[in-house]
Amino acid sequence: MKLLLLAPMIIQGLFMFVDEFYYHHKRGLPRWERMGHPADTISVLICFLILCLLPYSETNLYYYIAACAFSCVLITKDEFVHSQVCDKNEQWLHSMLFVLHPIVLFTAGIIWKSEQDMQLLYVQTAIISVFLFYQIIYWNLLATNLPEVPVNSKVEINNQIYNELGERWYTAQDDPVALLRAESRTIVPWVQ
Repeated sequence: MKLLLLAPMIIQGLFMFVDEFYYHHKRGLPRWERMGHPADTISVLICFLILCLLPYSETNLYYYIAACAFSCVLITKDEFVHSQVCDKNEQWLHSMLFVLHPIVLFTAGIIWKSEQDMQLLYVQTAIISVFLFYQIIYWNLLATNLPEVPVNSKVEINNQIYNELGERWYTAQDDPVALLRAESRTIVPWVQ
């Protein structure tokens, strides 16, 4: 039973390790992620602090559920921008982390209610705390020379206009492309 409850935490930890130490270091983190990721971690830490500091009761369960719901929503806040700066593998990893997040919080709640194996929650809380300090110190104080990926770095150019013009690209006199051709006749020799 203990292994079944630990499995989501272990899998989530492995995925977070890959996300942090491979993808984040590979692409660098813009300022909004350097601030946003610690905010995500704080939301998770609050959930685990409730488990470690408050005894299980119906009232405390409501506090825990509210903190968990807030955390589950908060961690998705960056995905609108991640879709522009992350490759498909990192996006898949994020989706797996989003699936695992409520499962981890649910299994932690089961441990809390059973009041057995509470040391697992204490260890997890310590790990989360260390990770938070790492995120704040490394990304905001030490990693100042890493490349920052601009938010719009993966914006694709729509080349459909070239397909629509077809042969008219070279021959049309009644289209704005004729102005581009005339301009090119002047600019290209000057550039050369």
